Amino acid sequence: MGGRISPLAIGMLLHYFARTDRYAANEPEHRDSWAVRELHQKLSRLGLIERDAEGEWAGVDAALRPYIEALCSVPLPVRAWVMPSNSKPTDHSDPAMNAWIAQVRWIEQTLNRSKPQWWNRREQQRSGGTHA
Repeated sequence: MGGRISPLAIGMLLHYFARTDRYAANEPEHRDSWAVRELHQKLSRLGLIERDAEGEWAGVDAALRPYIEALCSVPLPVRAWVMPSNSKPTDHSDPAMNAWIAQVRWIEQTLNRSKPQWWNRREQQRSGGTHA
């Protein structure tokens, strides 16, 4: 598997961590799909899931339990509104963040250029500045 783990693998591992019945038992088209069969084989090859005496997938390997317990201990994110500060960050290590910041700045500049004259006078009056 290496690197990142797929949502399908997470779901399957959580299933076998908590239950002993077959994965997606009530959804034969999903249970018998190529992706699920391939993932069963891969997890078995890696020794992460085990079979019972009848050959059915039975559960996760004991070595994997701490990983799943750690995964289950991650809290759900909290959705909250955050007001941006007046400071504008200039550099991030994430190229996608830099691109997003550049796009936001372009939109801000475009909106500032497209404001009508009366808007600029109104803003100057509010800020205590004078206007011509």
